[in-house]
Amino acid sequence: MSKIQFSVVGKYAFFYTWLIATLLYLGILFIREEILLILSFWFVIIAFAVNVIAFVYELLGFIIDIPKNKPHGNSMILILMNIPIAIFYILIPIILHT
Repeated sequence: MSKIQFSVVGKYAFFYTWLIATLLYLGILFIREEILLILSFWFVIIAFAVNVIAFVYELLGFIIDIPKNKPHGNSMILILMNIPIAIFYILIPIILHT
């Protein structure tokens, strides 16, 4: 069984978006400073743009030659995983405060 391969762009786009979002989320939960909410707002906008660019890059790499570029397809799935993670991060505070 072969190891799942990801492209460098997709792997880093997912990992750094997830890492920064998680740190901001934990900061908001435990520190509760307004500046973290402002930073999180701007981070979401920037992360959205970066992830869309990375996704389009991976999609184009995948479409060019599907059999050779399976890592691009895997990376597209990895980038799309940020969507349910973001929804989870939004829903948890709503559930905890109701």
